[in-house]
Amino acid sequence: MRSTPVTMADDDLTVPVPSANVTTATTFERRRLAGTPAERALALYRAIFVNAPEAIAIIDRNGQYLEQNAAHETLIGYNDDELRGQTPVIHLGQAEFQRIAAELEATGVCRRDCVSHAKSGRVMTVELSAFTVRDADGEPVCYVGIKRDVSKEKQSASELRQKFDELQAIYRLSDAVSRAGALEEIYEMALDELQRTVHADRASVLLFDADRVMRFKAWRNLSDDYRRAVEGHSPWSPDDPDPQPVLISAVRADEHLAALMPVFEREGIGSIGFIPLVSGGRLLGKFMIYFDQPHEVSPPELQLAQAIASHIAFAIARKSGESALRESEQAHRLLAEAGALLNSSLNVEDTLTSLTRLAVPAIADWCIVDLSDDKGGFKRIAVAGGEDHDTLSQQLLGDYPFVAPPSGVSRIVVTGRAELHDSIDDEHLRAVARDDAHVDLMRSMQMTSYISAPLTTRQRTTGVITFATATSGRRYSTKDVWLAEELARRAALAVDNARLYREAQEANRAKSQFLATMSHELRTPLNAIGGYAELLQMGLRGPLSAEQQEDLVRIQRSQRHLLGLINDLLSFAKIESGQLALHIERVLVDDALSSAEALVLPQVTAKPLRYERERREASIVCTADLDKLHQVLANLLSNAVKFTPAGGRVSVACDSSERVVNVHVADTGPGIPATKLEAIFEPFVQLGGNLTRVTEGTGLGLAISRELARAMGGDVTVKSTFGAGATFTLTLPRG
Repeated sequence: MRSTPVTMADDDLTVPVPSANVTTATTFERRRLAGTPAERALALYRAIFVNAPEAIAIIDRNGQYLEQNAAHETLIGYNDDELRGQTPVIHLGQAEFQRIAAELEATGVCRRDCVSHAKSGRVMTVELSAFTVRDADGEPVCYVGIKRDVSKEKQSASELRQKFDELQAIYRLSDAVSRAGALEEIYEMALDELQRTVHADRASVLLFDADRVMRFKAWRNLSDDYRRAVEGHSPWSPDDPDPQPVLISAVRADEHLAALMPVFEREGIGSIGFIPLVSGGRLLGKFMIYFDQPHEVSPPELQLAQAIASHIAFAIARKSGESALRESEQAHRLLAEAGALLNSSLNVEDTLTSLTRLAVPAIADWCIVDLSDDKGGFKRIAVAGGEDHDTLSQQLLGDYPFVAPPSGVSRIVVTGRAELHDSIDDEHLRAVARDDAHVDLMRSMQMTSYISAPLTTRQRTTGVITFATATSGRRYSTKDVWLAEELARRAALAVDNARLYREAQEANRAKSQFLATMSHELRTPLNAIGGYAELLQMGLRGPLSAEQQEDLVRIQRSQRHLLGLINDLLSFAKIESGQLALHIERVLVDDALSSAEALVLPQVTAKPLRYERERREASIVCTADLDKLHQVLANLLSNAVKFTPAGGRVSVACDSSERVVNVHVADTGPGIPATKLEAIFEPFVQLGGNLTRVTEGTGLGLAISRELARAMGGDVTVKSTFGAGATFTLTLPRG
């Protein structure tokens, strides 16, 4: 943007205002310093502004744009001429701009995420850091804003959280269902999880009874009158082959519910949702979710609700059929062994191969597993047929193209339902075979019956498992289908868990990369802040008053603090990504403690605190990476000083045994509740984290310290009595 310098009071520096006759970007200059180091420094920092990858803009006291760098123009799409005379309202909107202006006026700084509209119409989330530039009299001269597009990071974080919530909900529910002793327990667990995940105000479970009427089995916050009025209502018939969720965001606006409107109004219900409970292709009942106000259920919330419904429907069907299950001790044993086997590894092919060998000869003469491939077909990954059929089993392995229904595996994937064939003839073999050679292979298997069950989780079919009888004389019937479906369900969960684990690992790597990239990107403006602060401290902008010197010290302290936080993020990212490099050597513990003490003693004196170090054996040696040991000790000492009130005590002691060295850091701070002793070592966890806390930090210090200690062959542990301080112990191998 074309601009002209405006001189500040006392010949200090100049700041820009728009001008039509200056073609270069705004210059900041110090009079009578031509050719001096100050002028070169100013040119350097001018170059940083112009070439910085961050989008930077300068606003005058009236809120109008004075100048932007190239990155800012790229970000919002407006060139210099288009921004001239404009305020940030042009892309932030009036309300957001007023909030930013109010915060700058009140505090001099503003840090927030804003919704910004580029010239192209693209909507993005922008991370804004703005501050006020003042003259020697403390009056605002202009405002500097640094913007960064964080839309992708926000979206990635949201998707990662969604996947994590989904996996966590399914795990909690699966674990609870596996331990439930009665259907009533399952109902209560389901309602708990349903309200937690979709944030419903109320919830209920209804099942078809013997007369095929929907009846309430469990509910939350529903009156007797309401239940009597709506019981029996269902959007699906009992024989509906494909019941889908029905979500009504506003009951008043739905004409189909007009007859029930007085009931909803008395109960205070504004929105409802029907989630079908389906198991084995059969509609068992429904989940109901209720909201007091009109409410739109988001796709992720619906997906979670359906996943819960799937697990609960299975649990209900399983409990209802337990009488049949008890008749087969072998089936119990097989399921237990299969469950342990499928949970033992995340290697899908190895696990499913072991499952086929478990099924043969326990319940089948042949067991085959087909998984979907990336080409729309199937890959046969496991075949078991007994010791006498190893050669034939190998011939059955391989890739199979998708064949349109009604052919075997393809049809089951499409319908998502198990199939029983209690009689096999040559006509059937030809109907499902892909060619004559395939027919000959299947004839060699000598099958007499088979059950094929889909591997389905969360409404996604990833493959098919087939159990077949042959020369054993067995023949499958309808009573055997449930066992095939149960084994298929567990196999599907193993496949899905392996997939989720891979996705979680990829997401974790992406998160670590993001943290590392973000940390590196933040260093540039922070170093610029530090450089400007040093220039001021050197007096290159003119003499500073005592108050200004104090303000400068605060700026430098904040800049160093932010750099420390960034270093924590970098350390955490390296640890999580497995890129931590260690140089293990023999280290004199006393020397390491002295170095760490030098870093915190100014804080101890400033508070003030009483600091004590018990000196026993000055020659104790441990094995550690010296830099990482300094980092851990500094973290532990800083934490002790941070959380100990003025007048308190921080003490350090060291002891050793034949194998280990222990460094104890004790304080007289508030202590840690017993329930939080392990939680404090989790990343980003801080006790008493709220807007009024007096401690600073990311919550990474203890997490990093423990991981570094463990990487060096030691550990960090804590003992505490709540209200009476805490003692952290660093343990390392003795040198």
